[in-house]
Amino acid sequence: MEELGYSVISIAKQRPGISDIEVLELSIKNKAILITEDSDFGELIFSYKKENSGIIYLRYKSPEISGILKALNTVITKYGKDLYNKFVVIKKDRVRLRKL
Repeated sequence: MEELGYSVISIAKQRPGISDIEVLELSIKNKAILITEDSDFGELIFSYKKENSGIIYLRYKSPEISGILKALNTVITKYGKDLYNKFVVIKKDRVRLRKL
């Protein structure tokens, strides 16, 4: 995403081990869209109504990763700042956007 001009915070590299709630708080603080492979964030948002600034959930099987990354680049390029306050699911054969 940095190649598209976006700032990136890698939790795995910069803040490993923090809780999902802390990840959400960090994304809000930085006005960042959270890109994740962890379905727990959907539960936090929809079941527990946790505040967030927007989430892109990547749902795929290992062999599909290159197509998923291409779809992610397309979604970010096409929607940009319109991704704030959205829950986006990117699957092998479709992209779904839902306003939060």
